[in-house]
Amino acid sequence: MAKVLIVDDERNLLEVVAGARYLSSARRELAELSSLIDDLFELAGVPQLTPEEVSLHDLISDTISSVQCDPGRGSRFCFTLRRS
Repeated sequence: MAKVLIVDDERNLLEVVAGARYLSSARRELAELSSLIDDLFELAGVPQLTPEEVSLHDLISDTISSVQCDPGRGSRFCFTLRRS
């Protein structure tokens, strides 16, 4: 598939190229990490995991609630999740 890239100056082109390289590198590292985790599960005798549908809202809500928001201790972000 051909891709067209339009940038307005050389600096933006360098940023796009650097971003593409970073994304490519991150994908390779993620694939390798996933393989290592699969190997660990296999060595530990964990049965094969099967994907299942989960509520994205619940997942995000649980993640946010597990982070203690305390600006006094250096927390930079506090989140509130509302169901729409």
